[in-house]
Amino acid sequence: MSRLYGASPCGTSPCGTSPCGTSPCGTSKGRTTLFLSVAVCLVGAAGPQALAAQAVPEELDSVPVARRIGTMSDLMVQIIYPASDAIFYITTRTPTTSAEWTELEGTSLMLAESANLLMMPSRAKGREQWMKDAKLLLDVGEAAFWAAKEKDVEALEGLNDQLYQSCVQCHRNYRPDYGRRRRS
Repeated sequence: MSRLYGASPCGTSPCGTSPCGTSPCGTSKGRTTLFLSVAVCLVGAAGPQALAAQAVPEELDSVPVARRIGTMSDLMVQIIYPASDAIFYITTRTPTTSAEWTELEGTSLMLAESANLLMMPSRAKGREQWMKDAKLLLDVGEAAFWAAKEKDVEALEGLNDQLYQSCVQCHRNYRPDYGRRRRS
């Protein structure tokens, strides 16, 4: 018989190795391939149930879980209000340098990502309306981020109403007495 790839003196398996464990070229490559093929078959025969029954590695058990650090007021005062102002006042505080545009990109990214912080399970607690309101902020924040990357003042200005509505919608739902005048 020929010693070409795929043929051996004692017969050829479909993967090009011979049943006796030698490769067509006479190296241990065939034994390695055979071993790996058998291992794959054994794992496949064991099924997902057998694999699932194995213990979870300790390092996966200790994967950190997101947890909130600041209060809702901290998020609003320290991140969301200042980032929103950068969008609301874009026509009077238009970036003129590359550094200022980079700063605006970061600020608008913080605005979008703050919506993700609002959607954390520890804040949302299954409140469907809360998630809808946070998504409004996420959508406008993302649009602002991309507009800032493009240095598109007109697009940023065009997001003012959408940003305002996302603020008003959430405040109506979650700030007691929002929009009502205080009596002295």
